[in-house]
Amino acid sequence: RPCVAIALDGETGRGSGRSIEPYDLHAGLAAASEHLRRHGGHRMAAGLEISADRVDRFRAALAVHAGAALAPADLMPVQEAHAVVPAGALTLGLAEELDRLAPFGAGNPAPVLMVPAARVEHVTAMGEQRDHARSTLAGGAARARGVAFRTSQSELAAAGAVAQDVAVALEGNHWNGAVEARVVLRGLCPTRTGALR
Repeated sequence: RPCVAIALDGETGRGSGRSIEPYDLHAGLAAASEHLRRHGGHRMAAGLEISADRVDRFRAALAVHAGAALAPADLMPVQEAHAVVPAGALTLGLAEELDRLAPFGAGNPAPVLMVPAARVEHVTAMGEQRDHARSTLAGGAARARGVAFRTSQSELAAAGAVAQDVAVALEGNHWNGAVEARVVLRGLCPTRTGALR
């Protein structure tokens, strides 16, 4: 969802906003500018200053603009993949090659790989709050260790019941004096079978 966070300090506030691809946040701020002291930015990110007594009216005006500009399909998460690879290709060598494409950012997104019909196995919880999960991604005879941040052990384990098309980032994980390939889960969905057209 597009979002604007405002920190109030007495009678004024400063805000920062981030958007999603289908929504022009700067246009939204312009449409609600009568409630702002000033604003600036671009389509995907913006900043603003506002009087504390105008926050509710600004919120309503921005919601009206966003509601008119966005369709329900625009609010569905989308994960693009840059290449389809088998699980056996998820090696430290490939991670190092992909890292040479850095620096990553808005004009140069970090590569995301899609591993079709993979299995998520050996899921365990990790982190102080146990709100992340560690697992093994299996495809054929190949295995790759991975993590899923902000995903619980039970959520990820439930996905292991069926084959999944799994989107991952591949990185070299430096830990305890060793380096190994590690996949970072970006998204998954059950594999659908069918004829190619």
